[in-house]
Amino acid sequence: MRRILLILTFALLATTLRAQNTWGGLHFGQTRDSARDALSQQNITVTTSQDGTLRSDTDYSLWLPGLTQALPMVVSVHFDTNSHLSDVTLSLDVAGMRGDWGVHADPETLSTFSAERLTGALSGRYGAPLYRSSVCDSQPTNASPFCIVSWRGENQTVELQRSTSATGPRLLVRYQPLATNL
Repeated sequence: MRRILLILTFALLATTLRAQNTWGGLHFGQTRDSARDALSQQNITVTTSQDGTLRSDTDYSLWLPGLTQALPMVVSVHFDTNSHLSDVTLSLDVAGMRGDWGVHADPETLSTFSAERLTGALSGRYGAPLYRSSVCDSQPTNASPFCIVSWRGENQTVELQRSTSATGPRLLVRYQPLATNL
């Protein structure tokens, strides 16, 4: 009997170690149906795109310390060719922010404000960034490449990306598993 309990304990421990946790209680390698169920338990309803990505139907309210309003984020959960979770992306809904916050600032100002707050919050959680592209120190323009700031979390990288295009600013936080083939 002891031997069976010991074997079950080691099996559970091995399964737990393989499942790398990420944002929102999701874990890398999780199936699409399991991820959908986990998001549903958090009252996040999603639809499936043609490429199999789960995307939130409404904005997710991301509360950050020091802010009296939540940042409206769109949750996107991406899967590999075997339908296992490969990354989670939170994208700022700038139009939603203007409505929720009642602010008439231009989208670039809202994106920059949010990027600064997210950088501070991510640094508070994960420590000093491991990498920060030089583009992050200049004012973004339509011709600017991505501003990328990266942190290392437990068995994952967390990356803040900011860019500007003809359609407007883009700000996202991406949670990815650590590369295992390097």
